[in-house]
This record gives sequence, C-alpha cells and structure tokens, in this order.
Amino acid sequence: MSVDYRYENNVSHITIDDGKVNALSSRLIAQVQSALDEAESNRAVTIITGNERLFSAGFDLSELAKSKAAASNLVRRGAELCLRLLSFHSPIICACNGHAFPMGAFILMSSDYRIGVEGPFSLGMNEVRVGLVVPRFALELARGRLHPAYFHRTVATGELFSPEDALTAGILDELVTPEALATRALEKAEDLKTVNFSHHHATKLRARSQWIAAVKRGIAEDYFESENAAVDND
Repeated sequence: MSVDYRYENNVSHITIDDGKVNALSSRLIAQVQSALDEAESNRAVTIITGNERLFSAGFDLSELAKSKAAASNLVRRGAELCLRLLSFHSPIICACNGHAFPMGAFILMSSDYRIGVEGPFSLGMNEVRVGLVVPRFALELARGRLHPAYFHRTVATGELFSPEDALTAGILDELVTPEALATRALEKAEDLKTVNFSHHHATKLRARSQWIAAVKRGIAEDYFESENAAVDND
C-alpha cells in the first residue's frame, strides 16, 4: 500500500504509507491527488495521516537526484498538491504521527488543522542541510504560516523543531499523545462537520487570497528558473 482512501461516517481518511519513510515521489503525490479527488466527491471533512513510523520525510531524494528536469517536475507536483490543500472545498485535518520534513511540513502548513504527537520527533524545513535550495513556493507557504522568528530559523539554517517548538512556530495547532492521535483527529472531524462547507470554502479563499497568489507566483518563478537552467545546460 502507498496511499489508502477510506470513507466512513461522513469522514474521508487518507493514509500515506509506503512501508518506509513516506518519501513523496511523483507516483505517491499522484496517489494523494487521486485520494483527494475521492474526498472532494464525497464532500466531507478529510483527515490525512502517515504510517506508524512518521508523517513524511519529504520529497523522494532519489527522484530529485535523477536530473534537473525530474527534480523540477517533482517539486512542481508537490507545490500543486499544497496549493490544492490551501484551497480545498472542505476542512483538511492533518494527523501528524511523527517526523515531518520538508514536503511533509509543507503539507502540514497547507492544511486547516494540524494535530501532532509528543515524542522525540522533528518537524521543519531542512533543505539547506541536505544540499538543496528552498523552493520559492515553499518559502511563501512558510511565510504565510509560521511566526517570523521561526520562519527565518528554519528556512535559513535548516533547523528542525521538536513537536513543542513546532506548536509555537505554527507548524502544528495541537499536541496529543501518540495513542490519542486517531481519536482526537476524529473528534476534530466531528466538530468541523458543523461548518457550512460552501461558506468555509469561500471564506478560506477570501482570507488566503494574497497567500495563495504568492504561492502561485513562487511556483511560476521556480518553473521559469528550472526551464532556463535546462536550456543553459543543453
């Protein structure tokens, strides 16, 4: 199993589980998008979670290393997923069961409500520590979600945060014990069922209009830069 979709009691459940560290490849992102298609058709509160080990260790580094074109394609697919989550028609809850970096953190920052777990886990954006430049779309995503001091710490130095610091930073909204995560996510889903989804969607788009526009500009600039680099290398 890589991505499982389940619809139960008017709640959509999306579980990302590649049996390893949930490295987000193009294939895995496409499966998440397909699951979101089903969630959209069911018009329900959606819970996204990872496997028993962690939420996600980020983009698939082996795919990033294949070529500049492959890396550009993967980053663009990840950016489009985040953009979809930012503007999704119904509430998105992330049940973060462990580590989440960097694309894992991007998904968290794109969701409406984020529940993390206590423990020896790391969350954030560590691109500069693994030899990568932070994509522009991700900078705008983080700028719109994180408290300024934490934004600069994680993007410029690649610092990863404990769950407690991630809560303060704005990566998470709530912390629970690992054993309570599934129950708490369902409780929050029941609460968000009372939201009028049409009004939720319209308000979310209104509140996030400048943020969404900035993320879209970042995607376009990242793509333009990668295309120019590909031409220069020909």
